[in-house]
Amino acid sequence: MLLKTLASIFVAIFYLCAGADALANDFSTWIQQFKLTGSQRGISDATLQVLETLTFNDQVIRLDRKQPESILSLSAYQAKLKPLLGPAKKALHQHQKMLAGISQRYNVPAEYIVALWGIESNFSQNMGNFDVLSSLATLAFEGRRAKLFQEELLILLTLIDSGKLAQNKPIGSWAGAMGQCQFMPSSIRDKAVDADRDGIIDLWHSKTDALASIANYLHLEGWNPNERWGRPVKLPRHFDMNLISLEQTMSLTEWNKRGIRAIDGSPLPNSSIQASLIRPDGPTKGKAFLVYSNFKILMKWNKSQRFALTVSALADSLKSAQ
Repeated sequence: MLLKTLASIFVAIFYLCAGADALANDFSTWIQQFKLTGSQRGISDATLQVLETLTFNDQVIRLDRKQPESILSLSAYQAKLKPLLGPAKKALHQHQKMLAGISQRYNVPAEYIVALWGIESNFSQNMGNFDVLSSLATLAFEGRRAKLFQEELLILLTLIDSGKLAQNKPIGSWAGAMGQCQFMPSSIRDKAVDADRDGIIDLWHSKTDALASIANYLHLEGWNPNERWGRPVKLPRHFDMNLISLEQTMSLTEWNKRGIRAIDGSPLPNSSIQASLIRPDGPTKGKAFLVYSNFKILMKWNKSQRFALTVSALADSLKSAQ
C-alpha cells in the first residue's frame, strides 16, 4: 500500500515539476509496453492500434480523488438522488411488461433493477462522456490502482476484439464504467447479456440488454428473492459499538436479544435471517441499519454503504408505490 501511495505521489510531483510534455512522453512509452502485454493476451494488432490514439487525462486522476460516496454523509448523498423517485416510478410503469419478464427470468424484483438503472445513469440520460479507453489507460498508468485498471483495459480490448461490443471506442464514465447500467469491462464480460438477441451487447442503446444485465448481475451474485435488503433500526443505550461491522453476523432473534429494535421501537421478528449492523456515518452518529445478504450483493456492485442504502431506499419507495 505504501509503495502504491508513493508511486501515485511521484506521478503527481513529476507532472507538476517536469510538465505535461514529459508526462505525455512517459505515457507514450507505457502504451508501447502495454501493447506487448495485449499481444501476449491474444488481442489482435488491429485492435491494439487504438492504443496509439489514447491520451493521458489528468481530470480522471482528480475525479478519482473525490468520489461522493466517500466524502458525503448518508443524508447528503441520498438528498442528491431524491429527485430520481418521480422518474423511477414513471420508468417502472412505462417498462412494466419488459421488467416483468426480466424479473421473472432472473428472480430479481423489478424495483431494484429500476433503482440501479436510475442511480447509475439517470435512466440512460447520463452515461458519461469520457473516452473509456483513455480513462482506463490513465488510471492504469498513474499507479494507485494500476493492476486493477490494467486488467480492466485488457478485458475491454478483448471485448472490442471479439466484435460483440456495440462500441469500438466506447464512451462512459471517468472510471471506465459504461452504458445505462455503468458496467466496468469485467462486469460486461461476466454479467452482461445480449437479451434482445441481435448478436451484440449494447448497454448504450438497448434498454433490454441493459436492464437484463442488471438483473443478471444480481442473480449471478446470489440474490435471494425471499429476503429484503435489511431494515433501519434503533440502538439501545450503552450498546457495544464493536458489534457494528459488516463482518459480524447474527440472526434477527439474536439482535433482538441485544436490544436492537425496529425503527418504530417494536421488537424485531423472531427469525433466523442473518444480519449485520452498520452505521455508515460512524459508530457513534447517524442512522443504524441491520442488513442482509442482498445488501452485501449491492455492495459487490459498489463498495459504498451509502450507495447500497440509497439503492435500497429507492427500491423500497418503488415497491410501496406499486
